[in-house]
Amino acid sequence: MRSPFTKASGVKFMKRLMMLIKKSKEFFLIISRVVRLLWNSSKSNFIKTIIVSVISGITIPFTLVIWKYLIDDMSRSIVSGSIAPVLFWLILYFILNYLQSVLMRIKDYQQNILSSYLNRYTSDLILKKVKDTDLKYFDSSTIYDKIRKVNEESTGRSISLLATLTSFIQSFSSLIGTITVLASLNIGIMFLCIFICIPTLIVSMKMAVTQYEIYTKRFEGLRFIAYLKDIVTAYENIKEMKIYHVHDFFRGHIIKQYDGYIKEDKKIRSSFCKKLSLTDLVEEAAILIFKIYITLKVILEKRTIGDFSLYINSIDNFRGSATTILNTIVTIFEDGLYIQNLFEFLDMKTTEKKRELLSFNKDFQKIEFKNVWFRYPESEKYILKGVSFTIDAKHCYSIVGLNGSGKTTIIKLLLKLYVPDKGEIRIDGINICDIDTESYQTMVGAVFQDFVKYPLTVRENIGCGNIEEMENLNRIYCAAEKSGAVKFIPSLPEQYDTQLHREWSGGIQLSLGQWQKIAISRIFMKDFPLVVLDEPTASLDPNAEYEIYKQFRELMEGRTSILIAHRFSTVKLADEILVLQDGKIIEKGNHTELIKLDGEYAKLYSMQAEAYREE
Repeated sequence: MRSPFTKASGVKFMKRLMMLIKKSKEFFLIISRVVRLLWNSSKSNFIKTIIVSVISGITIPFTLVIWKYLIDDMSRSIVSGSIAPVLFWLILYFILNYLQSVLMRIKDYQQNILSSYLNRYTSDLILKKVKDTDLKYFDSSTIYDKIRKVNEESTGRSISLLATLTSFIQSFSSLIGTITVLASLNIGIMFLCIFICIPTLIVSMKMAVTQYEIYTKRFEGLRFIAYLKDIVTAYENIKEMKIYHVHDFFRGHIIKQYDGYIKEDKKIRSSFCKKLSLTDLVEEAAILIFKIYITLKVILEKRTIGDFSLYINSIDNFRGSATTILNTIVTIFEDGLYIQNLFEFLDMKTTEKKRELLSFNKDFQKIEFKNVWFRYPESEKYILKGVSFTIDAKHCYSIVGLNGSGKTTIIKLLLKLYVPDKGEIRIDGINICDIDTESYQTMVGAVFQDFVKYPLTVRENIGCGNIEEMENLNRIYCAAEKSGAVKFIPSLPEQYDTQLHREWSGGIQLSLGQWQKIAISRIFMKDFPLVVLDEPTASLDPNAEYEIYKQFRELMEGRTSILIAHRFSTVKLADEILVLQDGKIIEKGNHTELIKLDGEYAKLYSMQAEAYREE
């Protein structure tokens, strides 16, 4: 007769076994890292939580033993009429129960405090990682998925895992005590109690894996839904959405996505519900058989009612503790799958290898772009193609060109937010890649078109230009005066202490032009040797923009400055103008020289002048 265990089935079994071993190693590695997270969050609170959980679990078997003696003495007291022994056990039972209640309160307290420390610690790790991540990594959707997963699930799951671990420790401590009691009756029952819980464990773990796979598959869709919700509820979008009546369109899209998810969930959860109901039936039938066995054994061996109570309660407690332990293993496994996102994010290579770098010399003489080529990550198209020019210190430069010509990309390279793919950027002959990024960027002031509108006070928004001088009110007042923000700040409800953004209590909404002046104030918070303005005044009227740039030009005397602006009345203020077209510099010179050249600059200037004349 041919053996059912063929070579193919043997190979398949070995593959499954190896996969199980690999998953087990990954699982225990995650658990060990979570324990280290908890330990690093607060060592003292972690130790206290573990100790309280162990003591709380150990007390449970003692209550079962006390209850046995209470019932036995109660039976004897009915005959003898003596109540003292019963009162003794009742008081002891009360003390132990009260001790359990106190320990549970202390455990909950320690667990909540440790959760707060854990939340603080993981948030700090995540924020540090984001801070240290090079800008080029943010050009991939992958990192946004990871950050969202970490923010939405990982921290919460870490806290959930803490509660599960303490529950595991408590149940395991209780289980050890109960084993001693059951072993005195029949050690086989103890092993059978564990065995009957295994089918439920297997089904539950399969369910956890399936749910995680579904979560991973859906994640980009869920992130898109969250993004749509943000768009629909954002204050600055509400006006346009009401005018075009697009709320129902987005609402319908979101509901349709959810309906698809619900349909899939019903099918999967229904299948697991049937399987778990079957394993529950097996467990209950086995427990019934065990209890019949205990009943017969107590009767045949003429044991006491207290013994009967002890063994019945012990088997219930053993089963409860074993079930809790197995359930916590499933929960730990499930949480571990999600927490793995946190560790994957923290382990991601998101910065170039550190090496010995030079400090930036703020008294530099010139910056040179030498045949610079650049394309954004995950793009085949070069944005800059062989760009070469020189920036002399203490001069003002302007970069002009049509949208998409590469103006902002030059600024990003100049600020060392990216590095060239080919060619070099040199500062006094030193490659910018050899200069320490932090020492360089702290000496550069920049205001972008898409500047940040911080949900802070006016003072704090301006102070973000130089955190070290955040409390220096004189410097903040001076910065506001130079940017022109001083003209409207005194009319605000709390002036410099006015909370910005309507989304927050007491907050107000500034106009875009006012926000731009607040943002420009930041570059005046420090004497930056190099200052960049990348179209931050696009929403101001031409006169207001001209006045700001004119004042900016005067204030930047003795410093190196670079302007990007669409209005040529502003561009004319520069010492030298770089004309960019399709990623290449096609013209250089001051306004007068470029007009005489009668090239691309003169053409763009004439088009804009004609448009203003028609108005």
